[in-house]
Amino acid sequence: MLKLQIITMTALAALAATLRLRLGSGLRDERGEITSTVAIIGVLVVGALAAGAIVVARMQAHANAIPNPGG
Repeated sequence: MLKLQIITMTALAALAATLRLRLGSGLRDERGEITSTVAIIGVLVVGALAAGAIVVARMQAHANAIPNPGG
């Protein structure tokens, strides 16, 4: 009976070590982080370009509304 218990405990310890190793490496894996960061940066760039286009359009509209002094 003692031999069976030792074999069982050894197998459980090996299984626990393997699970700990696999789960631990999964938590430190950051491969998908670059994709989400690039997507967020892309959205921010598009937003900045849109805001810049709106500012330029309004400035141009106000500049065109200024009367010419000589004409």
